[in-house]
Amino acid sequence: MLLIRQDGLGDTLLMTPLMAALKQNIEGLELSVLASPIGAQALKGNPAVDNLLVVDGKKLSPFGYLKLAFKLRRKKYDVAISISEKFCPRLLTWLSGSHIRIGFSPGTTQPLKSILLPMVFTHRIQYPNDPSRYSDLHEVERYMELLHPVGIKLNGGELKIYLPEEKLAWAKNYILSAGGGSELIALHLSQKWATEGWPKEFLAEMIEYLLRKMPYAGLVVTYGELEAEWVKPVLAMLPKDRVHIYFSRDFCNWAALLSQCKVLITMDTGAAHVATALHIPMVDVFPSEHFEHCSSRWYPWHVPHRVVKRESLASSSDDKSRKIKRSFLENILGSTEELMAGSSEKVET
Repeated sequence: MLLIRQDGLGDTLLMTPLMAALKQNIEGLELSVLASPIGAQALKGNPAVDNLLVVDGKKLSPFGYLKLAFKLRRKKYDVAISISEKFCPRLLTWLSGSHIRIGFSPGTTQPLKSILLPMVFTHRIQYPNDPSRYSDLHEVERYMELLHPVGIKLNGGELKIYLPEEKLAWAKNYILSAGGGSELIALHLSQKWATEGWPKEFLAEMIEYLLRKMPYAGLVVTYGELEAEWVKPVLAMLPKDRVHIYFSRDFCNWAALLSQCKVLITMDTGAAHVATALHIPMVDVFPSEHFEHCSSRWYPWHVPHRVVKRESLASSSDDKSRKIKRSFLENILGSTEELMAGSSEKVET
């Protein structure tokens, strides 16, 4: 069987319950997964994956895609499932030549695609691709519906990451050498923090506020290569004590470092799903645009969390902006303190 998921880190992690369900319910199944380089990082060491095919679709020419299609066709997969709703994964599912080809169909929300998809997939799972049609299905549950044509009907399972012991040992030593601290909070920085009129400098204000209100806690600030330049002005404003800054070049090191923290604060769904797979409670911040749709589909799955809505500052007066910022800081603080205290109740603030 072939699974195709050429997307990011979080999207790839969300299909790990589906992979586990396949291996548990189909005896003798050999499972191959075609993943992007960044997504493949989350699948290394996963016992459900027999063959991991890593392909950077962004760098493939049309000839490269044709070559890949012939390679997949020679494998003679009985079943191919496109987890992604993008064009290239769907095309590869069709070109694989599998007898059973499964994928999502947007239904009447995208009529042209719905007309063409019967030629691509032998089995189509109807799911409207429309943010105005909110659903109570989490993305993990939605993915599990792709298994119905092969006779598996489950609601979902846990997200999984398998980190090498040496990486976990490295993370413990890193924290000790950086000053230790038993009450560590992780804050992952991404450019999503500077949307809807919010200045990135506000991050420094938020960090200072959290440290002042929680004198017992330390903060681990992480960011990736895409934020390396963007985040420099923010890092220059941070207090030198109680803040450990980590530039996450190595995925396993970064994930292991998160595992040493009691709570993660993030606006990045990839970081949120990594923390979910590591069973780390988190404050998951969603922007106000399409809040209900996004927070219902991508909230942290089966871990203690708080979902915080961040109102837009665009077109707000100075007085209104100050009130929104103050309310947001109070929500972040209250949510973090509740999770640090060990509460497991799901609450939206």
